[in-house]
Amino acid sequence: MILHLNFEELTSLRVGVESVLDYADTVGIPESVLKKELLSVEALNSRLSGDLSLETLEDLALVKAAVTTIVARLRVIMETRVLSAHPADTEAVAAYFDYAHCLSVAHRIKMKEAEMEGMIELVTASPVTPETAQTFDFPD
Repeated sequence: MILHLNFEELTSLRVGVESVLDYADTVGIPESVLKKELLSVEALNSRLSGDLSLETLEDLALVKAAVTTIVARLRVIMETRVLSAHPADTEAVAAYFDYAHCLSVAHRIKMKEAEMEGMIELVTASPVTPETAQTFDFPD
C-alpha cells in the first residue's frame, strides 16, 4: 500500500528528521532514552526519496512512530520561533509550514492505518494481532 508524499511534505519530513537527530545530539539525550524513536526516525530518513511503500501494518507503525516524533519536535520549533520573534517572521512561517505538512502526513497515516486494519479484519474475520500486523502483506 502506498503513502503518497508531495515535494513539500518530503522536504518538511527531511527538515524534521534533521531536527530530531540534531536535537538529540545537541541536548545529549542518551540513546537509551529515545532509542526506539531515534531508530524509527533514522529508518524513515533512508526512505524519504518519494512515496512510501507500506508492505505491512507493522511497517506502517514504524513510519507512524517516526512521523509522530517529527511532528512533536517541529511543533516545539514552530512555537519557539513564533514566540521569540513574531508570528509573521520568515522563520516562524517556515516552521509553521514544516509542522503543518508533517501534521498532514501524520493524519493520512492514521487514515491508512484504519484502512489496513479494516482490510485485515475483513479478510481474516478476526481482529488484528501482532502476527497479522507482521505477516499480512499489502501490495502496492
